[in-house]
Amino acid sequence: MPEVRTLSELSHAEKDALILALSAEVQSLKACLAELEAKLNEPRKTPNNSSVPPSKGQKPNQKKKPRQPGPRAGSVGRKGGGRTLASGNCSTRGGSGLAL
Repeated sequence: MPEVRTLSELSHAEKDALILALSAEVQSLKACLAELEAKLNEPRKTPNNSSVPPSKGQKPNQKKKPRQPGPRAGSVGRKGGGRTLASGNCSTRGGSGLAL
């Protein structure tokens, strides 16, 4: 990191060079700022004016769905989940016990 000197330690020529360098940097930053501000004024990308896919377009307002009361039903294979078993023998063919 370069050593930082106070302005009182600099000669007039060094101060002039510093002022010119800082002025050039300010002009460069102003140009970048103007470019970014110009981008802000451009229209947003939509499926109608660019190659953005239709799924990325603005969606219409949708009504909120009411929440279902109570807890969700469990998944099949977990405790409390799935369908209730039918009562009685579930075999349709004799002997194997499997419903085919």
